[in-house]
This record gives sequence, C-alpha cells and structure tokens, in this order.
Amino acid sequence: MQESLRGLLPPAAAISVIIGTDISGPGQPMLKETLNATQSPDEPRRRCFTDTESDLYVWYDDSGQVIQFQLCYDKGPAEKAFTWSLAQGVVHHGVDDGSRSGSFSAKGTPILTARQPLDMAPLVTLFREHGRKLEHDLYEFVLQRLVESAPGRA
Repeated sequence: MQESLRGLLPPAAAISVIIGTDISGPGQPMLKETLNATQSPDEPRRRCFTDTESDLYVWYDDSGQVIQFQLCYDKGPAEKAFTWSLAQGVVHHGVDDGSRSGSFSAKGTPILTARQPLDMAPLVTLFREHGRKLEHDLYEFVLQRLVESAPGRA
C-alpha cells in the first residue's frame, strides 16, 4: 500500500534559504534548517532540515512539544523514511521519489512505498554525524527515539 507524502515533504519552493554554517569540513553533510518552510493551516507546525544525503521533518503541537518526526535518508532511488510519532510509534518505508513515474516526462509526487526492513546501526550513525549541529534538545530527542527503536535493545 502506498501513502502520499503530500504534506510530509515540503515542495521544492519551500526550501528557499538554508541557514547554518557547516564547519565540519569538506565532504561531511550536515542537516541545516530551511527558512520559510510551507506551513499548512490545518496541520501542526513543521520544521524542515536538509543536507545532500538526508532530510529531517519535525512536527510540533501547540505547546512546542515534538509529536512526530520523519528522517529520510539514502536520497535517490534507494531512499527510505524512518517515521516516529507519538500516536503511532515507529514506521519504516521506502520512498518513491517520483522519478520513476513511467511514461510521464515530469517528475511525480514522492510517495511512501511498502514497509522496509530496518537496520538501525547505520541509521543511528548517519544521524549522529549529520545531526550534531542541530539544537541539543532536538538532536537528543531524535537520537533517543532512533536508539530505542533498535531491535534487541534492553
């Protein structure tokens, strides 16, 4: 079953300015917050962070607490999405980025595809490397949820 990412992934126009300074050196991607991310009036407030290999989307309730996040990684044909939400827990999907839209010449809308097997160790490592410049509380919140999702965790 496919689920649309409409509302989960910002349109390209929403990523108008990227803020932050990458002091990690050449070749080391870092998640940086985007300014002017499109906000839907009927959805919780969303913040978006992006780099060349991953994207992080975070939704907040009216009190400013994180209620959901989605970490998309391995951008390109093998992209995957790890989603945690207060209401539903953890889900892991593949992502069809819309470039495989058959006979259409324009790129289609990205959609979540079938659930994917999840190897947490590389995902935790990726987030530790790419997310370390995020504000401390957000970084720790996401990292804790990733670590808690590892199979066999005591």
